[in-house]
Parts: sequence; structure tokens; C-alpha cells
Amino acid sequence: MENNISKNIYMGFLSLLFGFFLWLYVLSSAQTKGTSVFEIRYELPPNVAIVSNPVREIKFKINGPRVFIRNLTMKKNTHVVNLKNYFTRDKLDYTLDINDLGIKFPFGVEILEFEPSVINISLEASSVKQIPINLVTSGNIAVDHKLIYSELKPSFISISGPKSVLNQIEKIDSTTINLNELKGSGEKVIKFAPFDPRVELSEDSFSYSYFVKPTRSNMVLKDIPIRFLSSHMVIGSNRRKVNLMVLADNEEKLDFSKEELSVIAQIPLKAKKKMKIPLKAKLPQGMHVLEIIPSEIEVELDLGEKNE
Repeated sequence: MENNISKNIYMGFLSLLFGFFLWLYVLSSAQTKGTSVFEIRYELPPNVAIVSNPVREIKFKINGPRVFIRNLTMKKNTHVVNLKNYFTRDKLDYTLDINDLGIKFPFGVEILEFEPSVINISLEASSVKQIPINLVTSGNIAVDHKLIYSELKPSFISISGPKSVLNQIEKIDSTTINLNELKGSGEKVIKFAPFDPRVELSEDSFSYSYFVKPTRSNMVLKDIPIRFLSSHMVIGSNRRKVNLMVLADNEEKLDFSKEELSVIAQIPLKAKKKMKIPLKAKLPQGMHVLEIIPSEIEVELDLGEKNE
């Protein structure tokens, strides 16, 4: 009895497994169509370069089992064309038939059509040249800031390619950076702008170091004495010193003596015995008051018998 139960369970498991693989087979065998793109890379003989703008990709319309088609259409396909197999020293122009490139597809996949049908290649003697890097910028350094220092590393790169093409190139542009985003000091890794595909670069990026400094500086000046301007005698005040928050056009303006500035409490002629007086500050040229802390004080005055 137990043997029959075990046998039935085993057979049921086999049936389930067989059905699963059958389902996979049916799914993978279903015919479908798609487009597979192959990126073409060229392997060159020594001391020559491609001067034409050759085919960089080939598109194949294919038909076959769904699982193969899905794989071929979704992944990145690459094929290397070895021009050493075609090159002879007395010939610089070549026409390659796509059928002769050796691009292969899995068994069961049918090629319906492809584009282009041929690749035309023109070769030329190669050369090497050093050119400066041109930093391309947008915007401006933030208001009240100044770019103190900047450096490109490296400032030159080597390029290689067809001699006639290199003769026309004097510099290489970077991708654009926004100067308004630069604050303090730092270093950015910057890529190059899209370049002629016939030319190879010795570097794919460079570093940009910078130091941006504020041209206006903030500072808090503490314990500045209050000067009382009054025709009455001040017999009391809730404070005799205040703090100043100031803004200078540049840091050098902050190099001064406290005798060069003053905080004034000007008491009106028609004053009360006790009253609040707003404060004012006088500063050297090139400095500006942001805040007086506190902005007013309480005073007690001797008004004399006449005003009482």
C-alpha cells in the first residue's frame, strides 16, 4: 500500500516536471520577429586610421524562437571587424559585404533583412597630436564672489587619428559646467563633449580644481560702547554696550580699530524721564550695518525741575 502511494507521488512529480519543460519548449519555440542591432568596432593595422565615417551599427530583422529573439533584441551586441584581414599597402579604399563579416545567429534564427548591405572604408596614415583642453562654461560666479584659483589636470591631451583630420583640430571642448554652482574650493571630474568618432582621445575626462572666495565678508563686533547725544543728563541705561553685525566689501575692510566706528543713542529734546531710544551706527567707508544687537535701549533722564 505504502509502495503504491510513493509510486503515485513520484509519477505525479514526474508528470508535473515534464509538463513544465514541455511548457518551456512550447514557449521558446513560438515564432516571433524582432530587430537585433550590432555595434561595429574596427581593429586597424599599424600606422593607419579610418578617414571616412564608416558604419557604426548594423540592424538585422530576424525571425525565430521567442526566447532567442528576446535575448538578441534586448542585449547589447558587438562585432569586431578586423581590417588587418583586408589591408594591403597599395590600397586605401575597401568595400566589405555584410555577409562576409562572420556575424552569426543561433540555430533556428532566420535573417529576414539587414541594413546597410555593405561597409565602405577609406584609410589614411595615422598621426598623433597634443591639443589644449577648452573648459566650456555657462552662467557667472555668484554675486559678491570671485574665482581666485582654477586649474585643469591635465591641461593638454593626446589625440590620434587620420593626419588630415588632426590637422584641422586645435582644441577639445569639455562638457558645460555652470559657474554659478561653484562655491568654496573643490574638484570636479569633467567629461569631454562629443567628439569626432574617427579620433581617439588619450583621456576620457579631466579634473577641474577651483577656489571661489566671497568678496564681501560678514563679522560680529562685540562690546561697542554707546555714545549718548542728549541735552539732558542720562542717569540710567539698561546697557552701555552693544554688538554689531557688519558686512564689508572685502576682508581687508575688517582690519580697523574700534575708534573708527560708533553706536549712537540720540535723545530728542522733548524727552520723557524714561523712554526707549533706537540706536544708529557710524562705520568706516566700505562697511555696512546688518544689525545692531539690541536695536534699542531703555534710558532714564534727569529732565530738571522745568520739565517735571
